[in-house]
Amino acid sequence: MSAAFIALGFTQRQRRNRERLRVLNKSSMDAKSSVCPSIVCVRIKPSHLLHSAMTHHSIAASLMIGAMCCSTTISAQTVTPTSSLRPGEVPKWIQDYKVPLPKDGLVPDKETAIKIAEVVLFRLYGEKDIIAQRPYKVKKDDDTWWISGTLKRNEFGSAFNIAISQQTGAVLHLEH
Repeated sequence: MSAAFIALGFTQRQRRNRERLRVLNKSSMDAKSSVCPSIVCVRIKPSHLLHSAMTHHSIAASLMIGAMCCSTTISAQTVTPTSSLRPGEVPKWIQDYKVPLPKDGLVPDKETAIKIAEVVLFRLYGEKDIIAQRPYKVKKDDDTWWISGTLKRNEFGSAFNIAISQQTGAVLHLEH
């Protein structure tokens, strides 16, 4: 093995570290773990590419990964549930969690309200129909944005009317 290290230009210290690693890996493996030797060979990069401090970190990481791969207790453990939740059931602490919202809410201005309204309306009624109802009438009533479409002269039909919550951005009312 030493000839291969010399041919690659490894220093004496790097050769010793590699030899120590091989000895540690061989002594920590049991009969069931045949995976570890290949992992050790693949994990380590040539030391001439690494700074000496990086070599020590690489060796430490190799030992930790090797120990995890070779350990039968880690791989044999199964996850046990910590509570008796049924599928689809949400814990109470998650239900009670409230996300802190901005002071002005999620929809602070009329431009944001129009963008939200257009996303919803384009999907339901088609972009062409909704754009034809521009310019929009926008008014704010308490914490609700009301956006309405306008019909051109000599057009028949109904314009959309949508209400959006200033605090949450939820659609509170929709008609067309």
